[in-house]
Amino acid sequence: MTDFLDIPKERIIYRSIYFNIIEDIDPVSLGHLLIISRRWCETFFDLNSKEIEDLPHVIRTAKMLIEMHHSPDGYNIGMNCGKAAGQTVNHFHCHIIPRYKDDMQDPHLGVRYCIPSKGYPKNFVSSYYEIERQNEGGYLILGEDAETFAEMIRREIEEQNEREN
Repeated sequence: MTDFLDIPKERIIYRSIYFNIIEDIDPVSLGHLLIISRRWCETFFDLNSKEIEDLPHVIRTAKMLIEMHHSPDGYNIGMNCGKAAGQTVNHFHCHIIPRYKDDMQDPHLGVRYCIPSKGYPKNFVSSYYEIERQNEGGYLILGEDAETFAEMIRREIEEQNEREN
């Protein structure tokens, strides 16, 4: 499927002038919804001014729909714009992903961690995490040694800066 123009009407749980809301068929969490443009356009940057004006209202509506059935503790609102950003369906859609306390070990970096080796701000220090380098299967694990973690982050930043220069 290259776009969302052929979604069966029974899947649409809300319709505005410019957008449809549907449940994600492969949800990241309970209540995960998609806001989809009713006319074909590829990304957020292709929306017209009326659609952009309507989108915040539809996002709030999606939140209310989620909260009719679930009690999330937070939300991620995301748009993948282009293949390099992870867009797999070439039709504008916005993910409304409910987040729940303890649904992952360390959510505080949020969408900033979409590129793991660059996710940490240069002044970031934590007392309870260690990280393995991304190209060695990088992932976060609970740990105790803040100095080890901070040194690993400093080394990663220095190596990244060297690669960029």
